[in-house]
Amino acid sequence: MAWDGSHTRALDIPLLIMTTERHTNSMRDLYAYRYEPEYMHMFARLFWRILLSASVLVVIVASVYGLSELFSVLRDTGEVAGTGTGRSVPTLDRARLQNTLDAFHARAALFESLKTSTSTVADPSR
Repeated sequence: MAWDGSHTRALDIPLLIMTTERHTNSMRDLYAYRYEPEYMHMFARLFWRILLSASVLVVIVASVYGLSELFSVLRDTGEVAGTGTGRSVPTLDRARLQNTLDAFHARAALFESLKTSTSTVADPSR
C-alpha cells in the first residue's frame, strides 16, 4: 500500500514507548559496564553532554534573572521607553541640606583633631 500522506497518531505512542525502553536499557547497560573500554567512551560523551547541558541551563537562567532585575530597576526609575510613569524626585529642603553639610564638616573637623592629637595607650604586654 502506498503512503498517501495520512499519518495515524495512534502508532506514535507504542513507538515512543519502545524507543524509551530501548534507551533505558542501553543506559542501564552503559552504567553497568562503565569501566569497560568499549563503554567508557560512550559514558564520557554522555557525561560531557550532561555537563554542557547543565552549564547552558545555568547561563540561560542567570541571563533571564539578570534581565528581569535590570528591567525591574529600569521600570522603577521610569526609564523604560513608553511607560512615562516614573516617580517624581522630591524637592530639596535647604535646611536639611545645610544640616547634612554641617554634620559632614563636624565629622571632618573631628577627624583632623584625632589625627593631630596623640593619645597614649598603655601597652598591655608590659
